[in-house]
Amino acid sequence: MTTSPSFKQPPPEPSFAGGFLTKTFRPRRGYADHPLKTWPYTWRSLRLFAAAFVIMTIVWTAVGLAVTTFWEPSDLGQAEQELSLWLEANRSDNLNIVARLASVPSDTWVKVGLIAVLAAVFPLVFRRWHDWAFLLGALVLEVCVYGASSTLVGRERPPVERLTSAPTQSFPSGHMAAAVTFYIGLAMVVWWNTDKTKWRVLAAVGGLIIPVGMFMSRLYLGMHYVTDMIGGIALGAASLVVALNIAKDGLEETLAAKKTPVERQVVSLDTESSDRPVSPQKLGDQVRGS
Repeated sequence: MTTSPSFKQPPPEPSFAGGFLTKTFRPRRGYADHPLKTWPYTWRSLRLFAAAFVIMTIVWTAVGLAVTTFWEPSDLGQAEQELSLWLEANRSDNLNIVARLASVPSDTWVKVGLIAVLAAVFPLVFRRWHDWAFLLGALVLEVCVYGASSTLVGRERPPVERLTSAPTQSFPSGHMAAAVTFYIGLAMVVWWNTDKTKWRVLAAVGGLIIPVGMFMSRLYLGMHYVTDMIGGIALGAASLVVALNIAKDGLEETLAAKKTPVERQVVSLDTESSDRPVSPQKLGDQVRGS
């Protein structure tokens, strides 16, 4: 006698704010409807993060030392310094306020506060840990690489009056890297979880405006050169790519050890593809009918 497999049923719809947000986002079928709630990182993931940290630190340190050794004395390096002097000479009280405000989204207290809030919001709305864990992993990797490479490179900040302060050096820009990692990463999560155009547009606009504003504000405030900002953009983008692939790898490793066919089919953070996982009820019917 063949017994039908048992599937873990999805939890009931959350009430109050959770129910409202879940209905508003209307997650795609096959992405949030499946019963999987697996933490995507494993011990292998930690080793991969450690290896990524070492490799990325070496790369960004080498690039930073090349910038300070070869770029700064060149004509282009001098033009970069003149831009900082020009921005200082054209400051105004109103622009000072705007630049300071545009720099706030990447301040440490803002990033820590938002990631803490999202630790509750993401499981409540999407009913899964993967998105938050991916974003956290990318942000931690970015911060670690930035802190180490910035210290090793030791590039001095532009020779102008700085309108804010920071305990680290100039290359790469930590604020720029954090803006790319966190806000573009957040936009990626929204795109994975909803088909609604207005939410996708808002996420894309926010993921673009905040990094652009960060780029301009940190230059204006006298905190960085253009090459520092480019280094920060590259670091943020690399952190997202690395964290996403490590999360996928860890999720696949975890799912391989599971027994239920439904769970083994969900092998990526964004499962919008031709091989979307079927619902537990449908798969159960197929098994019973075979």
